[in-house]
Amino acid sequence: MGDVNGDGIPDILMPSSGSLGIAYGTGDGGFLPLQYVGTGNNAGQIILTNIHGQSPKIDLPDMVSPDGGGGVMVLINTTPQ
Repeated sequence: MGDVNGDGIPDILMPSSGSLGIAYGTGDGGFLPLQYVGTGNNAGQIILTNIHGQSPKIDLPDMVSPDGGGGVMVLINTTPQ
């Protein structure tokens, strides 16, 4: 879980076979339907961190996913600010 779109509401991240499902929180305990982004094969743990040097005042984390083959997929957060 983490706030991936900067609205202050927790979102759910669910790795799946070759993709990452993101269910955005609605603020009332509910979540929107899953949206999927590709991560490559064997996505593992999802790590939320600032990879591309955005201002520390902006809380829009990028997503990093190590895979089972020794690689790493980096998903840069392009949510408009």
